[in-house]
Amino acid sequence: HSFILGPSVSSPLRKWHPEEFLVIPLAHEGKLYGTLSVDRTRIKSIPTDSDVEPLEMLADQATIVLYNWRLIEQLRT
Repeated sequence: HSFILGPSVSSPLRKWHPEEFLVIPLAHEGKLYGTLSVDRTRIKSIPTDSDVEPLEMLADQATIVLYNWRLIEQLRT
């Protein structure tokens, strides 16, 4: 679900490059509502699956909020 964007994505053992960022889509039923992105880490290494999993859970919850907000707005109009 998530991916790293930047100039030099290659080995998972390398250090985090200052121009890279982690992107997690906020999507539901094929519709993109936004993205959650992380552009710096404290430990300077590439995020592991265990680092990314809580962010993906947060993104899932944010997507539900955005989806429900959209449904409520549609009912109001």
